[in-house]
Amino acid sequence: MPQLLRWGALPPLSPRAPLQASLDRWEGRRVDPVTEEVYHLAFRPPPAEAAGRVVRRSDDSRAAVEAQLASYEQHAGGVLQYYACVARRVDGMRASGEVVAEVERFIAGEVPPDLSGRPARKPLLSPDEARAYIAKHLQPTLIKALAAVASEKPKDPVRALATTLLANNPNRPAVALPAVVLAAEPPLELASPEESPGKFGRDATQAEK
Repeated sequence: MPQLLRWGALPPLSPRAPLQASLDRWEGRRVDPVTEEVYHLAFRPPPAEAAGRVVRRSDDSRAAVEAQLASYEQHAGGVLQYYACVARRVDGMRASGEVVAEVERFIAGEVPPDLSGRPARKPLLSPDEARAYIAKHLQPTLIKALAAVASEKPKDPVRALATTLLANNPNRPAVALPAVVLAAEPPLELASPEESPGKFGRDATQAEK
């Protein structure tokens, strides 16, 4: 399902099919050792030129499949219970196009996680949308703060970075944290807004040197 790979981490999905159907699907799989293409004797037979060389992998034997399914049944309950608020059970006995369509709609937030009864999730950002959000809302202030930390080299740079970001948070109101957590490193002074982000990056690199 290449169309699903543009999302990095996928939400939990639980495809369901009867035991015998699962065994039939696994046992019928064959692999072409030359092209590494995967076929199925019933659902996607190999072409004539590959039919004589396809093989069944050892982990597709009935014994191996039964062991894997038994392990799944043993552990799936706890996993699905833990992820019940975000997981969805998918009927795996339908046509592959229908299953893929439902999975895509679930990942996009158009259908809810049916294990919890909650409404559909907020759609996930695409990589381009995520990059645009970071560039607009985080990068300008973050680059300045990182440059200041690299230039001053405080004893606790992580804490100094945190206090500096909070003190210069452009999204008011500023987030209030307990003073005891951040008091060890006072905020650093940032470069003037007139300077370009490119210069901040160069300052940080030069400071490290």
